[in-house]
Amino acid sequence: MRRYLLRDTPKIALFMTFSLTIMLILAACGNDVDNDEPETVAAEPTATEEVAEFTPEMMYRVLLSEENTVDSVAYHPDGETIAAGTFMKIHLLQASDGDETGVLDTDHSVADLEYSLNGDQLAAGLDVYGVHLIDPEGSAEPLVLHGGNNNYLAFHPDGDQIATANRGADLWIWDVASGDQLDEFVPSESEWALAIAYSPDGDHVALGNWNGDIYLFDGETGDLIHTMENPESFGYAYDLAFSPDGDYIAVAGTRSDRAEVIRIWTVDDGAEHTTIDADSQTRAVAWSADGEQLAFGHSDGVVLVDTESMNVIFEISFDIAEGEQGWNTDLAYSPDGTQLLLSRWDGYIEMWRVQE
Repeated sequence: MRRYLLRDTPKIALFMTFSLTIMLILAACGNDVDNDEPETVAAEPTATEEVAEFTPEMMYRVLLSEENTVDSVAYHPDGETIAAGTFMKIHLLQASDGDETGVLDTDHSVADLEYSLNGDQLAAGLDVYGVHLIDPEGSAEPLVLHGGNNNYLAFHPDGDQIATANRGADLWIWDVASGDQLDEFVPSESEWALAIAYSPDGDHVALGNWNGDIYLFDGETGDLIHTMENPESFGYAYDLAFSPDGDYIAVAGTRSDRAEVIRIWTVDDGAEHTTIDADSQTRAVAWSADGEQLAFGHSDGVVLVDTESMNVIFEISFDIAEGEQGWNTDLAYSPDGTQLLLSRWDGYIEMWRVQE
């Protein structure tokens, strides 16, 4: 079992102590308290009742490439189709059973992948040759927004704009229909970009870089609101994701001792809220649609965290041959939050049912 250490505010411990004290006082008072309201007692399970607890289970595993990694995955907004990026290919599959329905050719490895809100476009950030807007039906030539290496992207929630970045460090905003550049957001430090995410309402856009810092911009004006500085002397921000309510940003990164870390930041004040430490590097993080789960991937599998208690509720361990790497490279929850799609370094994708 991996070790996961949670660093949270001391307010939780204070609240628990206070709650326990009140409970003891009420128990001591017993029937001395005159209350006209009917007493409500929690029902205990009888011999014929069972306390049900959902356990995540794998639905299927598909080998997409014996020679190359699967670097990125994405869910279509309708929940019926998934996409997975490998070297020079985007595989389209049925979400229900993993059957392949099509293959789109690309110019290089697909480092980042995302559907537009209406599903009409699929954006691919390539390791080489920039960002391409692709027709998932394959009936039109891809629209190339720009060139460059190690490209990442995020659609604005309204689907009309897309943000991109690469080794150039700056964040570029593009019109999806025309491919014209609309704006450029400049961080305070020029470092290789590694991750981009829009808040659910589009009011903010976040950029993570090679140093592990997060820059939070106003989604409309491009004004820099917060710089969430990596407190370590070394580290990366490999992936980031806003919570569904837009109040938090979860960042998958690496500490100075090269151990994995998930940092959760508060959007309003840019302060660090919670940190989850473990033993190996992490590359991916995602929130479920209802915000009740946070998933993060590392070199041996994926961890599911209950966001209310911040307790680990399940660990997905990769079944890999000795001496090989299964490393989780990307994660995507289904639109309804019940399924989790994950990609692996060894060419596999897996689909897990993680909620009822």
